[in-house]
Amino acid sequence: MKVGSTLNLKAYTEPETATTKISWFSSNQKIAKVNSKGVVTALKAGTVTITAKTANGLKAKCKITVKSATVTPTKPTTSTNAQAYVLNTNTHKFHYPSCSSVSSMKPSNRKDVTMSREEIISSGYDPCGRCKP
Repeated sequence: MKVGSTLNLKAYTEPETATTKISWFSSNQKIAKVNSKGVVTALKAGTVTITAKTANGLKAKCKITVKSATVTPTKPTTSTNAQAYVLNTNTHKFHYPSCSSVSSMKPSNRKDVTMSREEIISSGYDPCGRCKP
């Protein structure tokens, strides 16, 4: 899975007509969260185990690896709208290089790019609320 994507997991009981309630759990909600219907949302790169548990204690587990979303321009950045931005690959926010949020960003989460604002947004990033690029 890539950061920002979703996956619908299904758990089955036998017989299929059983009405046992299934609860879903994530081993690390910072990496991926799962709702009551088994829909997993990837939040951050890493490995997580999603567990489905029945009311009578039966369990099924699914190990999921979440990978960072890659930013690749859809076309060469020869656009006159291209300019320097800083991407936070963890939060999926983009900033002006002068933004105060950039100085507190972990180096492993920072990616400097020269792209148009539209290209960055279409790659799954949101503008920073502080510098409003």
